[in-house]
Amino acid sequence: MKLKNKHSKLTAPIALALAFTFFAGGCGSGGGVALRPDNETIKADAPGKGPHVAASVATLKTPVASSGWLELFLDDASKTVSIRSHSDAEWSTLPRTPATVQSNQGACAVEADIYVNGSKITLNSQDHAVAYGNAVVTKNIKDKTGEGVEIAYTLTPDAATAARAAGDAKKLKQDDVAFKLRVRYTLLDGNFWVHADWQNLSKNPKAFIAEIGLMERFGALRSPGPNDFILLPDGCGALLYPANKSSAADKDLRFAVYGEDPSNPGRTDDTPLRAAIASFGVRGQSAGFIALVEQGAAQCEIIAKQNIPGEIKQSAAGVRFKVTAVGLDKAGAAAYRAPNGYFEGDPAGLNKSNAMSIVYRFFNKDNAVFSTMAVACRELLINTGVLSSTKTVQNNDSLLPLNLTLLGTGPGAKGANRKLTTFAQAQDIIMRLKNSSINNINVRYLGALRNGWLQSSPERVAPLARLGGKTRLAELQSYCETKGVLLYLDTQLYPASTQTAKSISGKVTTATHPNTVLETDKTVKLRSLSSLNKATHALLTRLGEFNAAGISLADVGTTLYSDYSGKGMSRMQAIDKLDTLLPALSAKWKIMLNGSNIYAARYADVIVNLPSEPQMRMAESRYIAVPLMQMLLHGSADYSGKPLNLSKDDPNALLRAISFGACPSYVWQSAVDDPTLSFESENTLTNAANAYSKLNSALADLRKVRIVEYRIDAMTGICITRYSNETMIYVNYSDTTRVLDNMTIPAKNFIRTEG
Repeated sequence: MKLKNKHSKLTAPIALALAFTFFAGGCGSGGGVALRPDNETIKADAPGKGPHVAASVATLKTPVASSGWLELFLDDASKTVSIRSHSDAEWSTLPRTPATVQSNQGACAVEADIYVNGSKITLNSQDHAVAYGNAVVTKNIKDKTGEGVEIAYTLTPDAATAARAAGDAKKLKQDDVAFKLRVRYTLLDGNFWVHADWQNLSKNPKAFIAEIGLMERFGALRSPGPNDFILLPDGCGALLYPANKSSAADKDLRFAVYGEDPSNPGRTDDTPLRAAIASFGVRGQSAGFIALVEQGAAQCEIIAKQNIPGEIKQSAAGVRFKVTAVGLDKAGAAAYRAPNGYFEGDPAGLNKSNAMSIVYRFFNKDNAVFSTMAVACRELLINTGVLSSTKTVQNNDSLLPLNLTLLGTGPGAKGANRKLTTFAQAQDIIMRLKNSSINNINVRYLGALRNGWLQSSPERVAPLARLGGKTRLAELQSYCETKGVLLYLDTQLYPASTQTAKSISGKVTTATHPNTVLETDKTVKLRSLSSLNKATHALLTRLGEFNAAGISLADVGTTLYSDYSGKGMSRMQAIDKLDTLLPALSAKWKIMLNGSNIYAARYADVIVNLPSEPQMRMAESRYIAVPLMQMLLHGSADYSGKPLNLSKDDPNALLRAISFGACPSYVWQSAVDDPTLSFESENTLTNAANAYSKLNSALADLRKVRIVEYRIDAMTGICITRYSNETMIYVNYSDTTRVLDNMTIPAKNFIRTEG
């Protein structure tokens, strides 16, 4: 199935406008609305009365839809669905095993966090819709995502409101709390699609949905076995094995897709981990699935429930969508809300434009492993237009590039710029690398433009005079062009001195300077999203004067924000904006990104600082790093992880680069005060040349080849990476020689075999 890019679906104007009482002065033009809770507090009936289990598909007999190996079943009692996939494996919205209410309390198809008069209540499909008889099923649904069933859940906090909402919404009073959540389940081409949107039935101006949890326990692992895992978008990717013990085993893991929103950060004591992709997977029952958020990725979190309370040990992964932006005060209470939501609500009658959607692909017992999940995830990203099926790496097919970051300036006394590497010194470093037989080099020159490491708005981009100015930069560029070195001048698209973005509280939106090398806590003011066109034009004209071969964007790949200035724009609209601007930059220059969220990766020729480890630390047997992002990107862009000279505390960094198909990476300066960063440090050049030689021999001719398998041999601990041309690389991280597949792999080394 080939679908066009769905980002455009996410940017429609918000139809559900909600009026709120303002504090005197409000929050500034376009900012959030300050909440002043009324005295009245709405309370919901206690959960636990609804059906929290579903019948097995074996008893349901007749599916409501089928596609390939998949069959979709409806449990009419609980108003939820189940999937029967390969090998008769069952995947259900609710647990299928009869148990007490306490065991499965909280299990539901959909859940909504709703603010009423400034106070939050949580309603779910089972306790506050099905239990009241307010869940309506429509069968024989057909749309572009296939055939299936639609269930409309009317969520109300109590039986009295439910009675008024039943059948005719006109019976509702304006101060009632009643929301219709429509969920559509369909099958097409062997994929399972789940779409959802909502309607404020009472049009209560003091009630709004803040978050929607959709299918959060679908396919929950009950009493998971030793081979059952959850695939999470943590750093490069990680496998969570719930059956294995860890001191962090009970905590829910939250992954903010594309990182937190600088215009609406959460509480500092509850900061989620970041995810570069809205995807997760589950293996259980000797079968598995991969899920990808197709619509609404920029406004969602992936939630992994490691140990769900109850009589039976359960673990699950799912998605929560942020429907309306809510700002929190220092105590964690709601202080502000956006004047409109993130998604398009439809008070006129639930049209065909679904606000959020997830697509699932299933695997049988023989291929329910990480590798098939990663390959399928890439296919889904191509089908939905997020990745290109034809883009390949460029420049010098026969040699692996070394990704070199040169520090032109860094923080000095009282926050001033300190000169670290002039343009002439940069040329000397590159020349010495070339003389050491490193003949394919990508240079990211950081802190070389006006304002140095502090950066400045794109409108002020110019070579830094204290590093040599235009003349010396021109000489450096001429040398690089002659020697086949690609020079990427590092800059940022987002900084602004005027036309700044506003946060939900009406303040100027700022972000910590995304400089992982200098590790500074300096912040930059972010520009209004409406002025990104102006910033892009400034880069095209001003950098165009310097004849740069490439441009390194330090912020676009890792920072995504909403903007409450003027009419305001959501993060989803920000992605839409980047989709119109980045092609203009990539048409003029080769593009390097510092890290990369998946929406920006398709524009990158080179990616540096791509994570090769998870952010979360647990016992290794419970939480294992896997190259999910690397498998998605290998062959379409050259990438590298943390610079090797900054990885001295990680003796396996070089081997991991080989295993993950990554280029070598270094960061240097000419200043000699820091032995870790100084190019003049003893053995620096020798060590780099040796590391490059090892990586080049392993990976040089595989740059355009896809990684199709990554696994760890359970007996020996050897990591095996297989490419689409059947080349295999075996990596031994241990201190002893290991034997696998009749091959001897030396300690702390690798072996490559040809297909």
